Amino acid sequence: MTMRLSETAIDAAFESHANAYGSERDWSIKGHMECWKRARNAFESGSDDDFSWLYDELRNNWQVFRSRNFVAPTSKKVRRILDSLPESLRNQRLHDFAEPTSAMLEELWNALTTAAEIKQNKDGPSLVAVSKFLHFWNPRLFVIADREVVWEWVLGHCWLQEQVEQVRRELEPSLPTAIRKHQYFSTDLMKYLAVLVWGGRVLRDNPSVCGAFATYVERQNKGPVDLNLREYEGAALEWLLLGLVELPPEGIIIEG
Repeated sequence: MTMRLSETAIDAAFESHANAYGSERDWSIKGHMECWKRARNAFESGSDDDFSWLYDELRNNWQVFRSRNFVAPTSKKVRRILDSLPESLRNQRLHDFAEPTSAMLEELWNALTTAAEIKQNKDGPSLVAVSKFLHFWNPRLFVIADREVVWEWVLGHCWLQEQVEQVRRELEPSLPTAIRKHQYFSTDLMKYLAVLVWGGRVLRDNPSVCGAFATYVERQNKGPVDLNLREYEGAALEWLLLGLVELPPEGIIIEG
């Protein structure tokens, strides 16, 4: 399937995002920007202080480790896990994975399973914790998969779920045997892998989304932002989808 969006639908989706989430404390745009800036300093400049700030923010306000009796890993341990991920993924974007090779999928899967060490639930890795830390490690590629809102509400809409499932069915036969036999293959990590490939195709087929996203954030900020927002494809896709599901499906064409 191919999802094509009119310029009007894209702009309306970001406006809808502003109305539904932009001013909420836990979803505020200014809060995201502060996290992105701290993450940039942590991972591009190697600032331990900025990573400690980001870790505390994700732990205390974003509740990445919310579970009864869960002993959270230390900031240093999470940092070691993220620093062990392939450097080649640090600057890649979602659209790079629109038509991934087997090697690309294997590298991405290995990054997901490595990051899975950050938090384990009874039924497998915590996608919430994994996706939030990965997003700030590289917001160009990784989409935040908040459990209740993004994972269950947004991606629970049939017209989006069907697209993701089609990509998953397409990918599975061509995946390396190591992935298909991996203990996490039947967990949310595999669906998340499909979401990233599908999301890459959405942005490839709708190249104006990232420009609209950057314009939207700058408008909400009432001025330029010291971030290369046009590259933040993981964030652009998430906020686009959050807005789209609040709208009637006008200007949205799904082919195939």
